Amino acid sequence: MKFISLVTIATLFVAAFALPSPEGGKSDLEARVENSGTAAAVDLTSLDLEARDNDGAAPELSSLGEGDSELEARQNGGGNSRNCGSRNDARPFFRRYKSSVDDHMYSLNRDEGSASGYNFEGVSSFIFPTRRPGTVPFYRLYNSRNSDHLYTTSASERDSAMRQGYNSQGIAGHIYPGNRCGGIPFYRMHNPRGNHHFYTTSRSEARSAISRGYNNEGIAGYVYGS
Repeated sequence: MKFISLVTIATLFVAAFALPSPEGGKSDLEARVENSGTAAAVDLTSLDLEARDNDGAAPELSSLGEGDSELEARQNGGGNSRNCGSRNDARPFFRRYKSSVDDHMYSLNRDEGSASGYNFEGVSSFIFPTRRPGTVPFYRLYNSRNSDHLYTTSASERDSAMRQGYNSQGIAGHIYPGNRCGGIPFYRMHNPRGNHHFYTTSRSEARSAISRGYNNEGIAGYVYGS
């Protein structure tokens, strides 16, 4: 009887201290972690950066390195989309300059401007003579009072310029409004001293113009490089 009593007492003693684990069978460590309110951190910085990169804003010239536009063009389809024009249909967009009036002129006609004292400076880019999928008109205007050629894809800017003394010279050609078809930026600058505009696909040339007093007016559109 003494032996049975000791066994019974031992059984009762063990049962009294065999408490169930907290949180419905979870271990004490699991319960503390779950109740601590700790969660994995979300990196909002990268999401914000992605949003800014896709807002359509023109990049600052100073933040871009040489060669980025060519890489950008390859990453954006290289003109292979069915909704884009064929690179083979693009034609040279010649550039001329008249130093006496500090005016640059761009034309699909290589000889245009030669009789008026504009010196040939080569091919600025390649654009379409007629409309192609994904392109928009590149309007050309001229102000004889300050000898400035203005090019824009904006019909409203064209109309505004005409109210300020510019004469419409029609459509210089057709270019892309964005870079999805593989075009590269056609940078636009403006010199407030003589109210002259300048366009180039070269970042280094654009930065040089800015250092000489031109203001960066962003990207006029997207064209093909030579």
